[in-house]
Amino acid sequence: MERNSSEQKTISPEKQILLDMESEGCYLFHGTRADVELLEPRQAIDRKRGPDGAPAIFASPAADYAIFHAIINSGNFPDGITSQSGANSDDDGSFELEFKLPKDALKTLPDSASGWVYVFKKEDFESIEGRPAEYKSHVAVRPVNKIKVMKRDLPSGIGVF
Repeated sequence: MERNSSEQKTISPEKQILLDMESEGCYLFHGTRADVELLEPRQAIDRKRGPDGAPAIFASPAADYAIFHAIINSGNFPDGITSQSGANSDDDGSFELEFKLPKDALKTLPDSASGWVYVFKKEDFESIEGRPAEYKSHVAVRPVNKIKVMKRDLPSGIGVF
């Protein structure tokens, strides 16, 4: 993903570390509000499809996917939040991320909102067929890095539903 020079000047040091690791292609990212040392598999549930396979830790090669999930959660929205995130993939394995929030949700999110992005070795996860933006592990995984992110690090272009 190419970024224009004016955007690069406003990237926080934390997000820059994540983007640099993303560009190496050997890391995966998982975002959550939880501050832990080891991530364990959990049951993922899609609102439309229901349970998403066996319990797992899901991670993405896209740091922005993890940043979105680290910030957009019930810890930062005490009254609850509904969000949409996903990826539109092409046959060549490339993908484009898409994020949506309710109207005015970002206005109610305090600038101090934060979360954690965990960085894992790609080799500790397996790819998910037909979903190039997601990988999974069915066993507990210890991250190689843990980076605190803030509202300022959210991806640009978040849509409204």
